[in-house]
Amino acid sequence: HSNAHESLPVMFVLYTDYRYHWNERLTGLALAAIGVGSTVVSALLIRQAIKRFGEERTFFLGTFFGISGLAIYAMAPNTALFMVGTPLISLWGLANPCMQSMMSQRVSPSEQGQLQGAVNSLFGIAGMIAPLLFTGAFAYAISPEKAVAFPGIAYWMATAMLMGTFAIVWHVVRKQHG
Repeated sequence: HSNAHESLPVMFVLYTDYRYHWNERLTGLALAAIGVGSTVVSALLIRQAIKRFGEERTFFLGTFFGISGLAIYAMAPNTALFMVGTPLISLWGLANPCMQSMMSQRVSPSEQGQLQGAVNSLFGIAGMIAPLLFTGAFAYAISPEKAVAFPGIAYWMATAMLMGTFAIVWHVVRKQHG
């Protein structure tokens, strides 16, 4: 989940400049739109979604939005289609609070500190690995030696990682419910 998310700050400017030739203004507006969308999701939608669907379904819904948004970012042939992914990326924000809560419910009160320490350590590791992983794959995929450039590879990788998260959590939840 974390590594997939890291694709956004690591790749956004490089990718949109390479693929769509965005200038600073358009990049700033797009990042602002993601920020506003994420704020709306955090402030207004998470509580309502959990109340209506429950934590597990909200997690899966948010993760599905993230998968969809990343896939759109990976394959969009132009700016207009790329921007279709922006609200989906914002709605991905439904997943993380649910994931945190679901993990917390699976450990005892005396293990909460260890859980949070482990989660934060994984975020830190992801933050160190992701720039190398995503930019390295991107550089390789657009290198002049390639007969066909594949600039969306970093976002496809993030999509695959998020699909893996979805599958693992699905397995854990299904196992718990019998």
